[in-house]
Amino acid sequence: MSLKTLISLGGWGVHGSRKFSVLGFIQLVEVKHEFHDIIKWNKPNKLKLWDPQKTCDIKSLPKVDPNALKLEYRPFAHIIEKLPEDDRKLFTMALGSRKDWTNIIMEDTLSLVKRHKYDNKSPEFKVAKLTIQIRNYQAIFEENFKFGRGMMKTQCKEAIQKRHKHLTWLKLYDIKKFEWILVLLGIIFKANPEVFEHPKRKTAVSKLTEMYCTAIRSQRLFEYKLELESQKISFLEEKLTTLEKIKADEDTMRIPCSVEEDIQETIQRLENMKTNPVEIKPVEQLELVPSYQVPDNLYRIGQTKNSVRY
Repeated sequence: MSLKTLISLGGWGVHGSRKFSVLGFIQLVEVKHEFHDIIKWNKPNKLKLWDPQKTCDIKSLPKVDPNALKLEYRPFAHIIEKLPEDDRKLFTMALGSRKDWTNIIMEDTLSLVKRHKYDNKSPEFKVAKLTIQIRNYQAIFEENFKFGRGMMKTQCKEAIQKRHKHLTWLKLYDIKKFEWILVLLGIIFKANPEVFEHPKRKTAVSKLTEMYCTAIRSQRLFEYKLELESQKISFLEEKLTTLEKIKADEDTMRIPCSVEEDIQETIQRLENMKTNPVEIKPVEQLELVPSYQVPDNLYRIGQTKNSVRY
């Protein structure tokens, strides 16, 4: 057996006094089909836990006026206004920390959803509080990616899951208040999927192929229907000629005419089709080169497959 044969098949070879192993090399031939150019699937990028597309937050943290007083100094606004400008600046948000900014945003937002002055247990209060916390985490993680690890990441995930739980409860018991809180806070609610599944190439390509075949089938049926509609007038004219010939033969044989009603009906249908042609609405054009998108409710909001449920 030659060395070339051994290399193609794999096995052991002998060269002089040395014995060596020869690995089998299989030439991979890429088989291309026209579907490979039509249907393309790229795996979707995995979103971060705090990404607004995953947490379903439309809005971000609002900006605070730098001249506004800090939250703890608001009751003394009438006294601080009398101070000089340099001294008054010490009590404003111009020299405030992130915590001061978050406290003001939290208080202003909660004042819009509270049922009464001492409300701290209602679902809308909890949803609003958790929403501000989540958006604060998002702002921190965007400024410094290193903070998106460890304890802060866990706290953010827990806040996302708790907010989803409260929104689910609120939707079940008070749909009007649920819709109002979504519009007010700028949140999109996505229900948990009935069946959890990861986006896989095989499944996605199967769906895309089905969509492609459905589009072709619908287009060809539409074209065939147009062809049949275009032949209706000629068919009715041929039918009318045949019926008149039958009527003439019956008159010749002096027997009662049996096709008079059919002739009148055919003439009426022919006139209607010429004056009011039938318009066929085209089918919805599906993309012949579809692009796969992950379903919106594929992942639970802020939750991975192995994360803890609340």
